[in-house]
Amino acid sequence: MVTADKTVRIWDPATGDGLKVLYGHEDSVWGVCAINLGGRELLATASDDKTVRIWDPASGDELKVLQSHGNGVRAVCPLSIAGRQLLATGGEDHTVRIWDPVTGLERIVLHGHESWVHAVCTVNVAGKQLVASASTDHTIRLWDLPADIEHPVVYGDQIENRHENWINAVCAVDVAGRQLVASADLHATVRIWDPDTGSELRSMRGHQSRVGGICAVGATGRQLLATASGDNTVRIWDPQTAIQKTVLHGHRDWVNDVCALDVAGQQLLASASDDKTVRIWDPQTGTELKVLRGHQESVRGVCAVTVKGQHQLATASDDKTVRIWDPQTGTEEQVLRGHLGGVNDVCALDATGRHLLATASWDETVRVWDPDAGSELWVLRGHRHRVGCVCAMYVGGQPLLVSASEDRTVRIWDPLTGYALALIRTAEILDACAQIDSKLLAVGGIAGLYGFEVLIGAVLDSHQGRSG
Repeated sequence: MVTADKTVRIWDPATGDGLKVLYGHEDSVWGVCAINLGGRELLATASDDKTVRIWDPASGDELKVLQSHGNGVRAVCPLSIAGRQLLATGGEDHTVRIWDPVTGLERIVLHGHESWVHAVCTVNVAGKQLVASASTDHTIRLWDLPADIEHPVVYGDQIENRHENWINAVCAVDVAGRQLVASADLHATVRIWDPDTGSELRSMRGHQSRVGGICAVGATGRQLLATASGDNTVRIWDPQTAIQKTVLHGHRDWVNDVCALDVAGQQLLASASDDKTVRIWDPQTGTELKVLRGHQESVRGVCAVTVKGQHQLATASDDKTVRIWDPQTGTEEQVLRGHLGGVNDVCALDATGRHLLATASWDETVRVWDPDAGSELWVLRGHRHRVGCVCAMYVGGQPLLVSASEDRTVRIWDPLTGYALALIRTAEILDACAQIDSKLLAVGGIAGLYGFEVLIGAVLDSHQGRSG
């Protein structure tokens, strides 16, 4: 029995006699369950004192105290993964956590709920044991946990150092066979980072105003960096030497974004600007090849996309539209309408053979589009402020969609169903995101650069997030 008097009591149900009182919790106790460890029947309890405690009910001894929840713990249940006995807990910090009760170590943190988690239990689905959690956010979520938990697995915890500049853009770049992180900031600086250590390797200066976009672009068998700036230029850099290679002049206002694209087998570069145009360049020579006109306001984002088997270009604008272009001819092919505010970013993603587009907007939504059909598939709701960026992420072969917002959250979505999979809360306004390697997500914002490790083991079902 659990009580608000901070105790756990053990009773004989046949006689109604109280057998033992377990003291140790420092606040109300909300959950209790039995757990078998090495043939011993033990008790686990969850409390508002932010702890889970393991007890020997025969002796009344407290064996272990599990601490990691950021607030009161409301629920606890046993589960088994690959023959190992574990514990699942749910808390007022909106998380579900998985523990090894033998070592007392936290193994997995599951983010996704937006309010207190009041109940957890296991359920068998198609012969597989899942964890179910119930929350005051009005959702029940099912979680598929990885079989190998020898090493701690964290969903959404910060693992990379920050730096003290507002990060406007971030991307992965290959330097001498190593996948590194490139970031662009408010103070006109481009930096290269080691994602393993979080250390800055080199910096590049040359722009005269904020750098708002960055991408890797292929050239002569290796990758260079392209950057877009408020000084009306696009610049090409060698990320290995930090030397500026080329300055591309042509835009008449701030350049907000850049992307690499393939045109007839040639690697080109596209840029989006406040001058309402998109320009296509040869990054090797610095030659401007085409100017795409059609948007009625600033163009905020640009990405390459496959439409009906053809390499095309998608652009996002303050005029609330997404436009698709043939970069070879410069022809506007489609106009996608649906957003109620300016569109800040656009990205392409390949979801099990389907080529989709995702967009982020001032209207606080993320939208998923089928460019082949020219139709909107999903409206993803949940952000509480301007959504600054979207990016595709592929983890264990599973396509994911990531969005980051001024509401200080990163949200991870299933682009095929429109369901919300995970929520990562930060203390900062966020404006940039990119996948770096097989499981590292880089996110940039007002206070610098974050890294998050994303592993499969996320929500299998969630009745929240989408409409469409």
